[in-house]
Amino acid sequence: MSQRLVRLSQHLLVHRTSLHATSIAVRLSRTTRRCLVTGNQANTMADEVAESRKAAAKKMEEAADAGEPTVFDKIVKKEIPSNFIYEDDDCVAFHDLSPQGPVHFLVIPKDRAGLSRLSKAEESHKALLGHLLYVAQQVAKQEGLVPGGFRVVINDGPDGSQSVYHLHIHVIGGRQNMCTPASHLHRWDGRLDDLQLIFSACPDLHCRYLGCLRTLE
Repeated sequence: MSQRLVRLSQHLLVHRTSLHATSIAVRLSRTTRRCLVTGNQANTMADEVAESRKAAAKKMEEAADAGEPTVFDKIVKKEIPSNFIYEDDDCVAFHDLSPQGPVHFLVIPKDRAGLSRLSKAEESHKALLGHLLYVAQQVAKQEGLVPGGFRVVINDGPDGSQSVYHLHIHVIGGRQNMCTPASHLHRWDGRLDDLQLIFSACPDLHCRYLGCLRTLE
């Protein structure tokens, strides 16, 4: 009798383990399907958002090319108040309203002269482009970014996260190996596949993400 009970208990134990494994597999399968559906929905929504952003950017570019004033034109004409940290006959420089570092300023030409974006530069723009870069480093020294160094960024078009279609140079500095999570996330359109690229470009953001995961565990 006792041997039969032992065999029965062993059978139930094996059977219970099998049922438990099956249950786990079913739950994992359901979770995976939910994740896939959520991921596909997120990517679809992200595509729609990206297309909407590109359409809006195209309208802004067309308006700028047609000669309509941009926000930077209004700043140059002092219709919008701004404190210039540098000004000459060809360009002005002023601090960014949404700084991505301890020091973040813009250098813009007073006259766009067709330069709504860098990719539209022509032979006639060479002197102006050189002057803008020269002023960028000159103001960087004025702002105390030399000899430490700084970043120079020019966004071009919707895929380059250009927000104003009036050529402008970002100069950012004041922190070693500076990462700017805000700018990376601003460019992220919600696609799950792009997170790895963002983390690769911004290790600091990746560390913060991992820190949040550890806190939740």
